[in-house]
Amino acid sequence: MTVRVNKDSFNLREKLSELERPIGLKGSELMKSETAQEARDLVSAGRKNLIINGSMEIAQRSTSVTGQTGAGAYLTVDRFANHGSGSTFNSSQETVTNGGMPGLPIKFKKYFKFSVTTGANNCGIWQTIEDIRTVQGEHTFSFYARGTNPNGGELEIDSRQGFDGSATSDTTIGSFVLTNVWQRFTFTFTPPSLSGKTIGSNSYYRLFIRQPNADNSTNAWHIDITGVQIEVGKNATDFEHRPYGEELALCQRYYQVWKTSDPDFNGYEAATNSHNSDGMAYSTFIGTGSVHDADDCHISMTLPVEMRDAPSAELIDARVISGSAIYNNTTIIQINNSTRNIFSVFVDNAGTMTAKDAVSLVLKGTSGKLALDAEL
Repeated sequence: MTVRVNKDSFNLREKLSELERPIGLKGSELMKSETAQEARDLVSAGRKNLIINGSMEIAQRSTSVTGQTGAGAYLTVDRFANHGSGSTFNSSQETVTNGGMPGLPIKFKKYFKFSVTTGANNCGIWQTIEDIRTVQGEHTFSFYARGTNPNGGELEIDSRQGFDGSATSDTTIGSFVLTNVWQRFTFTFTPPSLSGKTIGSNSYYRLFIRQPNADNSTNAWHIDITGVQIEVGKNATDFEHRPYGEELALCQRYYQVWKTSDPDFNGYEAATNSHNSDGMAYSTFIGTGSVHDADDCHISMTLPVEMRDAPSAELIDARVISGSAIYNNTTIIQINNSTRNIFSVFVDNAGTMTAKDAVSLVLKGTSGKLALDAEL
């Protein structure tokens, strides 16, 4: 039995020329990938950025503070701590010029300015990533920055593995020199292995941009920074722009705030609500509950986002409403029973309320605020 197979003719010269088509280094690596997962890892497909608020768009606390000296303080842009280490500095969220800035991709809207007026070694900014196991194996750290340098001529990137409590391990990743034009900096690193380590519930990984430890100069310097990203692998891919609502929710795992200075919040007084009138009818309630006795009450509210841990609570210029009356007395938290999902407090109002009546918590004044903090 004879089997005959026919195949259409083709131009051998054309087929050979196709083999010479440039595919680049990335294309070559993709073609060599043996599994779908290898290909995904190469291009960092899916949600890839381990940094929260890397585009600097969220600033729940404030957009600008000056003359600061604190250590490891969250002051303006969410998730980025400001570390004084003996320096004096200003911290602010800034807006990218309409039409963009040279060297900075057009999609960025905000950047973080850390401006040191009196320098000191180890002053700088950091972000702490929850759970030390999140950053293991080869990773790439990238960001856009411009500015001026300390007297030593460069800034340093340091990493810290926090196992729990005071147990830490520090590693220097690299250094860089700023100019007055935006540029992208990229560093590939592999954190030390966690083999044999004891890891607690509050473990973390931290990247710290700082005036080098060996540079004791007091000269002024500043860094403008945005597009901060840490991703798995050896390649720095395009910055991942997440939707504003998603980024805000990620930040709220660590910090949530309600304040009368927010234009979307209605305080009790005319100056702090959109109706320009005093009164209960115009107030935003930030918790409801019941009266315990004449001057004490229970207040609670379900949180919009689950927090990392049971938060601390700060209450400024608050009042309570019960029945048809507002008890316009200083209101303080006596007991904080808040959990990761529920704000729950026992407050003292120094009023003359009636036990078992319903009660609501409101804010007044231009500085009224409720802040919940579960930062690492």
